[in-house]
Amino acid sequence: MNGDGHISVKDRVIIANPEPKFQGGFSSNVSWKDLSLYLMFNYSVGAERLYNNTLQNISGSLNNLIDYNLYNRWSEQNTSSRLPALYVDDPVPATNNLEVHKASYLKLSHLRIQYNLPVLWDARYYKGGQVYFAIANLFTITRYPGIDPATVGSATANYGGNYDSDIYPGVRSYTIGLRLNF
Repeated sequence: MNGDGHISVKDRVIIANPEPKFQGGFSSNVSWKDLSLYLMFNYSVGAERLYNNTLQNISGSLNNLIDYNLYNRWSEQNTSSRLPALYVDDPVPATNNLEVHKASYLKLSHLRIQYNLPVLWDARYYKGGQVYFAIANLFTITRYPGIDPATVGSATANYGGNYDSDIYPGVRSYTIGLRLNF
């Protein structure tokens, strides 16, 4: 990087920014007669994540995984690959820009469908109610290759808590409920 012809500590540069340029959320609540639909979205734009599994599965510890990156490595037959040649023993594994990926996303984090129950008897005792169905973490739209760009894994000081080695994604949950007002 510094042009002296030797790879050393002086060649280190910042290759990623884990902080998004902006992030936020928005929601919508639409009603028609006694039926309502609530949607809540979250988004993040501009963050970059170190996604370790780009190279980890085939460098250093194979973990018995066959990965598409294994077949797309540089070789004499595949000189146009951006992935380096496969080495059995790399004594100095280092993070590089091949592991940096854009982590922008749009996530539907909550959906709820609700029906307002009618008052069918004496209103002194029963004031109404609702039946509802809700889903959390329904889907994520992203180009990020990992499981979930919103989930931070392997939060080590070396990587500022922005290192993803495919830990578990946020849980998708389903809820059915009944609310009665007396």
